[in-house]
Amino acid sequence: HKVGDLISRLGSDAYVVSRSMTQKVSDGFKALICGGVGVGMMVSISPALSCLLLLFTPPVLFSSSIFGKRIRNNSTDLQEATGLLTRVSEEQLIGVRTVQAFVAEQKEIHRYNDAIKGIFNVGKKAAFTSAKFFTVTSGLGDMSFLVVLGYGSYLVLQGTLSIGDLTAFMLYTEYTGTSVFGLTSFYS
Repeated sequence: HKVGDLISRLGSDAYVVSRSMTQKVSDGFKALICGGVGVGMMVSISPALSCLLLLFTPPVLFSSSIFGKRIRNNSTDLQEATGLLTRVSEEQLIGVRTVQAFVAEQKEIHRYNDAIKGIFNVGKKAAFTSAKFFTVTSGLGDMSFLVVLGYGSYLVLQGTLSIGDLTAFMLYTEYTGTSVFGLTSFYS
């Protein structure tokens, strides 16, 4: 491996590990605990509505696994592109006299610009992947909220659920949905 690749990899890996240990792990535990409490409260209010919500679990898990792999692959590509940029800049700075001696400044500028464009393209791809992922999970969350609200309204009209219980259930649904969204973000 080139020195620039190793320096870039060490720097970005250190950042990822420190951020994961300080922020992401605590956010993941918080989401897990809040989601568990929310699910418990929803089951205690209405087992029927809770079972209906379980129908939305497989699509969320499936999309999380697919997009999680894509996001990790994009992260690897971004590290490689950053390593290339670091390697190019290191070579240019170390060999600045050689570049000047051969009047190759424009060639090296284009080489550096190509490395920057590579990072931009990988970042753009990662942004679109993340946007698709969060759009799908948000859409599933909104759809589940509407389905539960519709079925809960039906149960209220039938007299098997009170309006207060439906309201509390919907609040717990939103609370748990936020936690699930946090867990999918943590996973990705």
